[in-house]
Amino acid sequence: MTGMREIGNAAEKLFDQNYIRGLLHLCPGMEAVRTGVEGAITREDILVGTYRIHGWAYARGSSFEKILGEFLGKSSGCCKGKAGSQHLYTENMLGGNAIVGSSVPLGTGVGFAMKYEKKPNVSISIYGDGGANQGQIFEAFNMAKLWNLPCIYHCDNNYYGYSTKAERSTAMTELYKRGDFIPGLRTHLECDIIPKGF
Repeated sequence: MTGMREIGNAAEKLFDQNYIRGLLHLCPGMEAVRTGVEGAITREDILVGTYRIHGWAYARGSSFEKILGEFLGKSSGCCKGKAGSQHLYTENMLGGNAIVGSSVPLGTGVGFAMKYEKKPNVSISIYGDGGANQGQIFEAFNMAKLWNLPCIYHCDNNYYGYSTKAERSTAMTELYKRGDFIPGLRTHLECDIIPKGF
């Protein structure tokens, strides 16, 4: 957890000094969740992420140097400097995907492959509350239940979809209940991510 926070703090300083280009989505307050999920899965399980990916990459085994190297666009980065802060990949983590909600159908496809190949693993799809209203998520939930796929869906809920409060865009804000026929569990109450200016 400390390592994830240190990466975020270092990245924020580098971003403020204009060394990191583009967008930077950090995960302060979400470190315990990432650590807990990693403690409950194996290295052979596959995680498919979204924004705020550096904490997951660190939990999955990527080093401080490789993550910051990627943020800085260096060839020493975990993706040789080509992915930036939102698209980190490791051997057992298929990225941060910038298309909102896309990690869920991608992770469902990974779950399908695991079942097809008779692997004893699970696919974990990470998505944010900002992507929770995407139609592709509900379609993937349906497929996963219909075909009994080994999928876990994890919503990183910081109560803001980019800069819009959840209540302004979502009729039911208890997102862990939105899988209908897939049981949901609320695992944390709050985090300290508040967009600047709010």
